[in-house]
Amino acid sequence: MRIDEVILSPKENPFSILDKEELYDKERIKQEAENLRVLLSDVNPGDRVAIIIDNSVEYIISLMAVSSLQATAVLIEPNTPVQAMLDYLEAAKVSFVITTEKINTRLPKKFIGGKSLGDTPYIQISKSYGDKLEDVETDEAFILFSSGTTGVAKGIILTHAAVIQNISSIIAYMHPTPKDTFYITRTMVYVSSLIGEVLVALLAGSKLVISNPKNSPRTTLSLIEKHKVTIIGVNPTILNLLIKASYLGTIDLSCVRSVYVSGSVAKKEILMEAQKVFNTAGVFNVYGLTEAGFRVSAQREDGFNEYGSVGVPIDGVQIKISNDQGLECAPLQSGEVYVKTPSVMKGYLNNSTLTKEKIVDGWLKTNDEGYVDEQGQLFVLGRKDDMINRDGFNIDPLHIENVINKYEGVKECIVFATSDEKVEQKVICAYVRSDSHSGELNAKVINQFCQSYLKQIEIPSIAIEWDYIPRTHTGKVSRYLAKERYLKERL
Repeated sequence: MRIDEVILSPKENPFSILDKEELYDKERIKQEAENLRVLLSDVNPGDRVAIIIDNSVEYIISLMAVSSLQATAVLIEPNTPVQAMLDYLEAAKVSFVITTEKINTRLPKKFIGGKSLGDTPYIQISKSYGDKLEDVETDEAFILFSSGTTGVAKGIILTHAAVIQNISSIIAYMHPTPKDTFYITRTMVYVSSLIGEVLVALLAGSKLVISNPKNSPRTTLSLIEKHKVTIIGVNPTILNLLIKASYLGTIDLSCVRSVYVSGSVAKKEILMEAQKVFNTAGVFNVYGLTEAGFRVSAQREDGFNEYGSVGVPIDGVQIKISNDQGLECAPLQSGEVYVKTPSVMKGYLNNSTLTKEKIVDGWLKTNDEGYVDEQGQLFVLGRKDDMINRDGFNIDPLHIENVINKYEGVKECIVFATSDEKVEQKVICAYVRSDSHSGELNAKVINQFCQSYLKQIEIPSIAIEWDYIPRTHTGKVSRYLAKERYLKERL
């Protein structure tokens, strides 16, 4: 079955969506999706259709319409730099682009124009330039892009069956009902929001409140109180900001029953503070990755949840920990986390070699270091490679270095991450000034230069000038030594 068939099935509970103070019921969503489907009459089964839309009901309508046409939805974050956006469109061989008038003005002239959808003229449907696909595949639901270790984003293909299976497994432990109200704090392009919250809420027949991810933490709390939200998903950074905002004045959060933290593991200190703020709710760490389609494990309302763990595997998922020799580790011994799941990705876009390296004998290599305790709880300790996890977004430090090294005043630089005691990893850039550069060069200059080439989340939080970049005895630059130097200089 396709996602639209499951979500819009008359057999399922009738959901509702609140967007910009307007309430949409299931039948209206179904009708709007059909209207869009008519405008997409040139789309054939197996075509790839990009959706580049901010958080809105139109985003959901577009997903349902594309799914009903047996096409693949290529999901692109609207704030993606234009050149990267065009690279994604070309790599996925996109046939059509669904976007808004505001976003469309950022794209080359070849994209401008298209059709409008009824009372929402800001939806543009434009023909793209992608080459025609040679092999038609109708089982693909989504293509999402995730940063890779080479600085080139990887397209990850998820099938309808994988997504539906993962949604069902999430519902099995989350127990959402038609009485629940979900509030979306993050962009719906993120797989954690899309699969773990949006589609779960719709299939469960719950109410979904769509918000602007740029809302202030205080505004978010006010909206949670106003709409009597019962379930929210956050990352540790957002959670910490909500905690701080709660101290600014009295606010009633007794409506909230569950707070799910994903993107990275929330530390004990922040979980304890969150429990005081959301004092009628459970605050749970959950774990997943896009390649796994996506949720892997979760702490439960009815389970024993050790601080620092990400719970136990969800239905249908197996986890094992293997050492560098490929042998399975005993409980409490750390190694690389491997996952076997029916929701695993179909593969990487245009990269069968990497797919075969990533999935071996049905087991997905996560590149995460971790261990399982004697109760079967998974503890994720961090990345095995140099990838930085910031707010649930994988950031390649090499990509950032390549950008900053383009600046004429920079001789060389190194990018690494540090974590404070409560929140997420901070991206740090240490740079060496070029001998020939006598102009202004500081954190502000670096930041302004990065604005043109990097996503906001990729831009270093701190940029500092050093006289040299630390290297190993073999002459190789070392992020470990750079981090060690940075931390020593802070003392």
